Amino acid sequence: MFKKVAKAEDFGQHYLKHLRNTYAVRRWAITGDIKTVADELGHTSINTTVESYSKIKPEVLMDDFVSLKPILQAKLGKDTYDTELHRLSNLPLQIA
Repeated sequence: MFKKVAKAEDFGQHYLKHLRNTYAVRRWAITGDIKTVADELGHTSINTTVESYSKIKPEVLMDDFVSLKPILQAKLGKDTYDTELHRLSNLPLQIA
């Protein structure tokens, strides 16, 4: 059904997994808690989640998801910041 709607609305080639990926990326960016994201996605290992989403740069997220910009800027600007999210700033974007 998702593919039908995407095609009917001329969204281009989209898959249901893209919604899942978007949810995971946004949830991680907002909470900074990769363990919770892993649990919510049903991953048996946190490594699966980290490997899937750890290559996303916060700067790219801020451009792609404007609503996340203030949240990410606040996290990156803190004296004590989420070290995992900060580490991501040096990695290239790679969303499956």
